[in-house]
Amino acid sequence: MARVIETLHPAFIIIGIIGILGNTLVLYVLRSVRSLQTNTNVLILNQSIIDLCTCVVFLMYYMSSPLVFDNTSTTTSIFCFFWESGYMYWSLSFASTANLICLNLQRYVSVLHSIKYKNSFTVKKARIVLAVPWLYGFIFLLYYGLSNEVNEKKVCVPIRSATASKIWGIAVFISQCAIPIICISIVYIRIVLFLRCHRVVSRSNIGIGNTNGIGMAASKRRANVVKTLFLICGCYCICWTPNQLYYLYINIGEIEDYKKSTFFQVTLILVNFNACINPIIYTCNYSQFKQGLAKSFKKSCCFGSNVNDNPANANSAMARNDNNPISTIFH
Repeated sequence: MARVIETLHPAFIIIGIIGILGNTLVLYVLRSVRSLQTNTNVLILNQSIIDLCTCVVFLMYYMSSPLVFDNTSTTTSIFCFFWESGYMYWSLSFASTANLICLNLQRYVSVLHSIKYKNSFTVKKARIVLAVPWLYGFIFLLYYGLSNEVNEKKVCVPIRSATASKIWGIAVFISQCAIPIICISIVYIRIVLFLRCHRVVSRSNIGIGNTNGIGMAASKRRANVVKTLFLICGCYCICWTPNQLYYLYINIGEIEDYKKSTFFQVTLILVNFNACINPIIYTCNYSQFKQGLAKSFKKSCCFGSNVNDNPANANSAMARNDNNPISTIFH
């Protein structure tokens, strides 16, 4: 017996494959185009790695049948905890959420406190930021995996009490829905207000000199990044809220065998759709990524030759990246 209702099989497969192909494309572009190797994009790279892993596990887990174990050995218990319970998939999904919050906080600090951010965001701090989402996802979900065991029918099932289920459901809803949405909302309100004030000041200074034009161009690039991340966060809220509200209802109402319900499986499709929508947003809205995508395809068509629109711009971009501590993370 498969984990997924037969009529929803095509949707699960299509969403999984789109996510794998899309996030692989993002990784290729970010790795091959040197000008995209920036502080913001290193977190986008991390997001794509997490989402790629999520989509792979999504297909492997939900397209397989639940296992019936031959015995209740230690190895069986470990496999029940790590795989059969869904711990691997949900840990990656929670890590994706944590990385999204890190992305937004990074944007917040870089926009509102740009000088301090440039001077203090070192390689060591960058590596810590990249590790935090992975650690959070796999540590937070430990209880979810450990609260499963192989029963007398040799099937992996949850063993949480009614009280524990309610506490767990509330904890998951707060950490995966309430906190991210509140955090994202506060961050974007502050950023939008700041950019609006900055735009007014820039317009009032038009005609002072050429440096003002450079500042306006930088402001437009910054606004484009913020708009892209805003769309990503909006999609997150739309994709995750139904699943989290239903999961909260399941745990508070002590509903059993919910995993086979059509509504729950549709919310799963939405959750994983969130892992494959980001590459589409980058391609349609993120101007720097679109330029990088075009460059990477030119390189591929020219059999790996170094294609640049302007050699001078390429050299200056290389110089900026050499001075940028984050570039060492990519190489």
